Amino acid sequence: MRRDCSLVQLEDMLDRNLFIRISKSGIVNLMNVDSYKKGTINING
Repeated sequence: MRRDCSLVQLEDMLDRNLFIRISKSGIVNLMNVDSYKKGTINING
């Protein structure tokens, strides 16, 4: 039972990390589009 519980927590953590990574890259893309409109592109990776 204990192992199942930790498995669920691990999946939850991975899902959250994936969501954070996607939203972070989305924010970076939005910033790059914004600076592209201004004529300057700043890519931070």
